[in-house]
Amino acid sequence: MIKIFTLKVLVFLLTFILSLIMSGCRAMVQNTSPTEIPEFVRIDQVISASAKLVPSKQATLSFTMGGNEVDIYYQTGDFVEEGKLLAKIDQEDLQFAVDQALINQKRAQLALDQLKKLPTKESIAAAKVALANAEVNFDRLDRAGARQIELDAAQALINSAKVSLETIEAGATEIQLKNAQLELDAANLALKQALFAKTNSEIRMPFDGTVIEVYLKNDEFVTPSQPVFLVADMAEMYIETTDLSEVDAVRLSVGDVATISFDALPDKTFIGIVEKIAYKASPGSAINFSVFINLDEMPSNLRWGMTAFVEFKGD
Repeated sequence: MIKIFTLKVLVFLLTFILSLIMSGCRAMVQNTSPTEIPEFVRIDQVISASAKLVPSKQATLSFTMGGNEVDIYYQTGDFVEEGKLLAKIDQEDLQFAVDQALINQKRAQLALDQLKKLPTKESIAAAKVALANAEVNFDRLDRAGARQIELDAAQALINSAKVSLETIEAGATEIQLKNAQLELDAANLALKQALFAKTNSEIRMPFDGTVIEVYLKNDEFVTPSQPVFLVADMAEMYIETTDLSEVDAVRLSVGDVATISFDALPDKTFIGIVEKIAYKASPGSAINFSVFINLDEMPSNLRWGMTAFVEFKGD
């Protein structure tokens, strides 16, 4: 009897549980309309990226030639105006080559100028005097009864003087002028090469800026293209993103507003405008694009390479 009672209780419980499940399913079906679609609220998305502070201009400067006894005129932290001499290699031999080339150039120019002036009154007068002297000498020898060999030599001098006078009166020939011009061209080229070599022994400031690093000491030996200075325009700085993905880059445009905070100034935020978006992905394994932002207000105590965080309001 006990077993039969227990079995009835189990059957009742199972029936009761099954009825509860069925009732719940019907309620879910009745409360869900097949035409109802959940509504999604559109929110403005914020694009964020890490960034760093970079100068608007920077350059690594070096000599195009090697040499000894390098003179360094500026050190780290010095502000230098555009065109100022930063450093030079010993120029004693180079200056000698320039001076020699300049003398040769002047000589070639003078020779050409003299040919172009021919004939001059002085040269014609001198040639006539030479001819007259040759003729007087022949007459003197002839009256003195000189030997024929002496008379022949005197006549040869007369003939030579006549040819010289005719040549001077005719002026310089086209070939003479061309040769003189070629000599001048060669001298000008030699002077240009000497000046170029001297210029390559100097490093000058390419723009107004600050010396950031100096890699050489006075009187050291330097090889061609060896870095000597790192310079930058620290008066105008930009914010450059370092991890902006390609997905976010396409959502930005020049002129977009950005909010910037610096790790070095955690309690301050700054406003900037997108100045430029890179056309090419940055080097590295990830595909990131650099975006350059111009700050409305640049704190004076910030330095090149300091980190920042940027937020853009995306489309």
